Amino acid sequence: MLLTIDVGNTQTVLGVYDGSRLLHMWRIATDKTSTSDELRLKVLPLLAVEDIPVEAVDGTAVASVVPALTRSWEQALRDIFRCRPVVCSRAVAGDLFTTAYDNPAEIGADRIADAVAA
Repeated sequence: MLLTIDVGNTQTVLGVYDGSRLLHMWRIATDKTSTSDELRLKVLPLLAVEDIPVEAVDGTAVASVVPALTRSWEQALRDIFRCRPVVCSRAVAGDLFTTAYDNPAEIGADRIADAVAA
């Protein structure tokens, strides 16, 4: 299973996929001051209430427009699932799309994900 996290300015949306099928989705408030420990304490109960064992999640991905939280989410996911999350960025997208944007590093993860999906 894949746990995906979309960190927005006001809400963070988490989803668990089994292949291409979305099994569960949750919305939580985005708190820009959250530590990785606090984020772990948010994720674990969500999985538990849906009877999803931590061991069933074998991959994680993060798309964040809140740079202050990106590293905290990365650390929380490494601590819980013992794997390195894929973090959506222009560098990770590589040649999946081209852009004439003046500073590609400033393109938000949400727009990168949309462009790659399109």
